[in-house]
Amino acid sequence: GFSLYAPRRKASPDPDLQGFLSAARQVAKLPPIRLSPEAIVEFVFFPVVNEGCRVCDEGIVDKVADLDIATVLSMGFPAYRGGLMHWGDTYGAKYLVKRLNQFAAMVPQHAGFFKPCDYMLRCARTGASLASPPPSSKAKL
Repeated sequence: GFSLYAPRRKASPDPDLQGFLSAARQVAKLPPIRLSPEAIVEFVFFPVVNEGCRVCDEGIVDKVADLDIATVLSMGFPAYRGGLMHWGDTYGAKYLVKRLNQFAAMVPQHAGFFKPCDYMLRCARTGASLASPPPSSKAKL
């Protein structure tokens, strides 16, 4: 793991890990940033939700629920959260777009990674859920 555990199982950072993290940050050209545990979850998973929106918009999947099932069965996403896209919908597209833009500003050299796709932007603009996008979707199915 990434932590050391005292006899009472209290986690503390592993000092040996710091060198690896610093080297990885240099290679990726990432500045050190501080994020709350909640923000770390958003930083990791909101781009995945964005990519899910992109594949829906491109017609690669028939419906958002297909991605929810796939993320639960193949990625081990917690079933009680309803799947990745359903979980993303609990935040709402406007919030997802806002946070993705904030993350892009934090790491401008990788801003494209966080750029909200058209599908998500349409949902945010119209107040639609990710599962029920506005009709202007480019889906081919």
